[in-house]
Amino acid sequence: MKNVKKLRELLPIEQYPNVIILHGDSNSEINRILEHIVNYKFSIGFIDPDAPKQLRWDTIIKISNHSYLRKKDGFLRKPELIINFPIKGIKQNAGFLDKPDAKSKSICNVNTQFYGSEEWKEVWSKWKKDNVKSREGLLNLYVTNLEKEYDYVIPLVFVESTANHPLYYMISCSQHPLGKDFLLKVKDDIEKWKNEDWVRQYYKVHSLMDFADDTKESDGKIQSSLFDY
Repeated sequence: MKNVKKLRELLPIEQYPNVIILHGDSNSEINRILEHIVNYKFSIGFIDPDAPKQLRWDTIIKISNHSYLRKKDGFLRKPELIINFPIKGIKQNAGFLDKPDAKSKSICNVNTQFYGSEEWKEVWSKWKKDNVKSREGLLNLYVTNLEKEYDYVIPLVFVESTANHPLYYMISCSQHPLGKDFLLKVKDDIEKWKNEDWVRQYYKVHSLMDFADDTKESDGKIQSSLFDY
């Protein structure tokens, strides 16, 4: 409730009359959220779970089903999505798979609800000893499931810690070819940025807003920032 109060202070209803703040678990409140979204108009949702326990697969299905078939051309409108795929938490949960106790089974069940099936267990059992293949396998399974719901599913960026531990992927979902083209360009731009020396040096440890203030190099020259692109 404290966060809701703070959010309302930042977005006073007098200035933002169209902003609706709902207090509760978004998985439980998803139907109420979708009631405020007109299905035949363009919409985009940012789903940002800190851990897999904060997102269930049936929530994704409900969003995907909030669709509208355009009669003039047969285009199926769905809410576009950007999803934070919390690979760190998923792998941590998967580490309990071989343990027989009830608590471990409960932790693994979180992954099952996140994926909507137990297929992740096969992926993990096959690749758990390989850090890269295990994370890519778990990502690809989720992408494959999303592709059953959306025409275009594009992993945009992979983010890891300063110690090279995987943190999360950003996945985008679109129904329109123009959306696909735009997202592929975004992905291409991100890869180009990461090849820049200053980005490769800092992108793991700085937020985007840090770059707005931290623009001077040691020799006093102005350093490029993400806002220059």
